[in-house]
Amino acid sequence: MKNEYLQPYTSFFERSEDEYIFMENLYNVQRDVNIIYNRFYKKLVDDVKNDRGIDIESYRDSSFNHLLHQYPLQSSSDILFGGLHSSDLVSPDCKKASKIKPVTIYVGVSSSSNFYDFGDNFINISPNSYIFNLIVSLGTKVAFERIPLKAVKRAKNEITEFRIKASIAHELSHWIDNSLHSVMDNIAGNPIKYSGKDLSNKLLLRKHNVNATYYELQAQIHGIAQIKKVYRAQWDKFTLYDLFNAYTALHEVARSLASDPEELNQWLKDLVKRMSREGILGKNMKLPVNVNKLLYEKITRI
Repeated sequence: MKNEYLQPYTSFFERSEDEYIFMENLYNVQRDVNIIYNRFYKKLVDDVKNDRGIDIESYRDSSFNHLLHQYPLQSSSDILFGGLHSSDLVSPDCKKASKIKPVTIYVGVSSSSNFYDFGDNFINISPNSYIFNLIVSLGTKVAFERIPLKAVKRAKNEITEFRIKASIAHELSHWIDNSLHSVMDNIAGNPIKYSGKDLSNKLLLRKHNVNATYYELQAQIHGIAQIKKVYRAQWDKFTLYDLFNAYTALHEVARSLASDPEELNQWLKDLVKRMSREGILGKNMKLPVNVNKLLYEKITRI
């Protein structure tokens, strides 16, 4: 690996037997995760849970109407509840990041789902749009009755407090990584696409798939930490299968790596190792898993 590719990352990597290891840590973002969730998604989750019907207008925050015309996606299927500027965030690490690389955070329901666009400096937050639209059309009870039994548990987890908070924390961690350490901005070389921008995982981190990189693993860990906060009492009873059902983003990662068994297995090892280091690896998650069982079909394909 050529040193010039690693020059921007001297504070984020350490040399060990000719390998460069990402120096991750969990960021302090909890207050802002709670603020974004409570302001924009709590009522939606309560309405879905209690089958009260979805009233889109009731989820909008009129104080953010000035952001509507700036929303970069503007698809006919997108629904924007509101947004906020990173200067309004209050968590210590978010405040640091905002001083360096401020972003606008758009919140609603989008077919583009969750992502951080490091080129145009915005974050998009959205629950699973397929499940959302199904509930809009049919109501919670009927919608889940239409879903095959094997997928109901996963589907019910999509529009929940823990799943949405996991997505918020995931994207905030990407933004903080890039703001503090230029993890995405300064990557050069033979590119693959990531959020519409060019990155070189192969040259920088020796990964062919973006989902197996350490900067994605970093964000995945932030999501898992949110899941644990909700399931703290049952955490040691959770297996990896339970975790993948609860945090369906992990299942999507596994599916994206299925064509490269070596990289898939390495990602799972890296994931479990990092969970152990952060103290979020439950006792039953140490049990062996059948990788094929983690590769079930996407909910949107049922």
